[in-house]
Amino acid sequence: MSRSAPTSRNAPISTRQILWTFALPVAVLNLGAVLPWLWRLEIPQRVPLHWSFDGPDRFGSLTELTATITIVGVIVVVGIGWITMVLGADVSTRRMGVITNTVLAFLLASIPVSTAHAARGVSDPSTLSFPSIPIGLATVFGAALGVALAFTLPREPHNPAVVLPATAAPRVALSDAETGVWVSRQFAGTSIWIAMGSILVACALSLLMQAWGLLVMPALLVVVCMTFLAWDIRVDSQGVTVRSVSRLITLHIPHEEIETADVASVSPLRDFGGWGWRTGRDGSVGLIVRSGTALDLRRTGGRRYVITTHDASTPAGLINTIIDRERQNPR
Repeated sequence: MSRSAPTSRNAPISTRQILWTFALPVAVLNLGAVLPWLWRLEIPQRVPLHWSFDGPDRFGSLTELTATITIVGVIVVVGIGWITMVLGADVSTRRMGVITNTVLAFLLASIPVSTAHAARGVSDPSTLSFPSIPIGLATVFGAALGVALAFTLPREPHNPAVVLPATAAPRVALSDAETGVWVSRQFAGTSIWIAMGSILVACALSLLMQAWGLLVMPALLVVVCMTFLAWDIRVDSQGVTVRSVSRLITLHIPHEEIETADVASVSPLRDFGGWGWRTGRDGSVGLIVRSGTALDLRRTGGRRYVITTHDASTPAGLINTIIDRERQNPR
């Protein structure tokens, strides 16, 4: 069996990807720094920089309010953009980068804007309440816009594999008349308890501070947990399908583009920096809910997917057996 021609590890970076991943978030952050200066003559010289349960507890200049958040925000979104767009070999990783950066940009930019707007015409800044409602609304808007923009990124072109899976990779016994289906639901273990604790803490802080708009944060955390910490996995004659329990994300990898399936051993923190939908140091996509065995898929274009699951040798063997049959006996 001849080998396929070498392919680039990453799809070409498009102008749209640069705009949504870098240019738009940086522009939003800078807009959040500029708008407060339009009201500089209407606000006190000292504005709140930090709040406690009893109200503002640290004050500073308008420059401190706008510059710190903007500089930190730009550094963070550029870092996330570099990891997800430059290192990310798959469009799904790049889409995650767009969503994450858009949410962060609107969240961070809304803090100086809403604080400065609330301070207009106020003589005593210590009487100000935390502007949670506009911050919460900006975060929701950023999430919705990020999802919409992410799905405008083009998919990679279809790139069939012509190699057989590695000889040492697992197989399962199937006769020519048999087919196979493997399904599994995978839940995160320890990370779910960590996530639940974070949700409860976020709720408690919002209630104690009476920052009702910030209740959007634990609500978003619930969606994130349902999306990234529980997956349904299905292997059949159509390929590999991984779908979040929330049904917000579906990843389908056709057999035609799988070069080989194998078993890997995964440590979430060491190999992927945590749990959920992750990007590895080599640009691989990790759907990580636990430590231990994982289905390791090598896809054309240098793409790699690591999906943690119990008994990973069974789905890997089924994939390789189906691929052997299809490529040795093409229709």
